[in-house]
Amino acid sequence: PITVEMYCKCGKVKENRPCASREFSCQQICGIPYSCGHHTCQKECHPPPCGVCPRQLPRTCYCGKQKIKRPCWEDVAESCFDGCNKLLECGIHRCIDKCHKGSCPKCREYRLKKCLCGKKSKNVQCYTEYRCDIKCETVLNCTKHKCGQRCCLGDCGTCTRVCDAPLKCGNHRCKSLCHTGHCQKCPLTMEVTCRCKELVKTVPCGRKYYLPHIVERTCLGLHKRVKVECNVTTIDCNED
Repeated sequence: PITVEMYCKCGKVKENRPCASREFSCQQICGIPYSCGHHTCQKECHPPPCGVCPRQLPRTCYCGKQKIKRPCWEDVAESCFDGCNKLLECGIHRCIDKCHKGSCPKCREYRLKKCLCGKKSKNVQCYTEYRCDIKCETVLNCTKHKCGQRCCLGDCGTCTRVCDAPLKCGNHRCKSLCHTGHCQKCPLTMEVTCRCKELVKTVPCGRKYYLPHIVERTCLGLHKRVKVECNVTTIDCNED
């Protein structure tokens, strides 16, 4: 496409742009001084004129009911001392304080409100969230436990309890989150020893394991040496 050199709306930036899109914004703050000589234009890139200084226009008290004329270099910080009467965050009641600076306080009027789950109603201050004490009876995905949350919205989610069922090893309990089906095998191990406690071996927890240990011992008559289980200490030699 054919390009031409052009300036943005405020004239600060020059770019080569397609001929068909002759108007663009540099998105910078204008910054041109107003005729008052005290302030500059704070609007984003725009064609002239900037207009009059907005602080020269009539300004208002805190609640906006009373117009106040002051030179633009003077701050307006005045209360008309009338009732504020702005609509509060609840969208129902109005502020009863006198014209004041800043945001209005929370609504403290009492009204009948339903709890979050919708099963009970109660007179509470308008700004408060009312939760009843009814526990949710919904059965969770594990099919074993109920939700149990107070005044539940119905988004119970998944069961976060620990299973805690005894494992097949007979020594430990399942530490997984509550689940359906069988528990996993015990991930732990145990040590087993031979009968004389000399040999030690690590095996999966709960497995019945016999650790043989064959040793040589001398018979009572000191005639011969024989191989026997390590727990055998007395060997008859059957010799006269």
